[in-house]
Amino acid sequence: MNKTLLPWLTALLMALAVLPDAACAAPASGGYSRLGVPDLPQAVDFFHDVMNCEPVDTGEDAPSMVLMDCGHGDIVELSAAARNGGTVPDVVLATDDASAVAAWLRTNRVALLGRPRVVASGPDAGRIVVRFLAPWGQPLQLVSPGGADDPLRAAGAGLAVQ
Repeated sequence: MNKTLLPWLTALLMALAVLPDAACAAPASGGYSRLGVPDLPQAVDFFHDVMNCEPVDTGEDAPSMVLMDCGHGDIVELSAAARNGGTVPDVVLATDDASAVAAWLRTNRVALLGRPRVVASGPDAGRIVVRFLAPWGQPLQLVSPGGADDPLRAAGAGLAVQ
């Protein structure tokens, strides 16, 4: 895949658990998420080089954080945070095509946790889920919408990666 496909994805980060270093974003475009990371430069490189997000605030006033614009009004705040011994929550990234993004991640040597799977039943039936690891070891998920009436599709789900 080439970089011209990258913008069709928008970061839509939602923490699945409430931790001091991970906050929930709105489940639609225009969300704001905060993600605590143990190595800020590594996280900035990952979100820029792989997820195609652009730094909008390099944290000159606060050198322990960087704001990243991930398209469609979605902002991710990356902040330096020591790794605690507890469980790190999965972060969910909504995208139009999780399977295509999984292939893009593989080409960028991102560790996938299994194959894309289709949710068989329940309110998320039909959605495709791909789990992968950020370079600092935090589990992340890609979720693409199911049917035409899926709220993810109506919200214009898309991530800044391809």
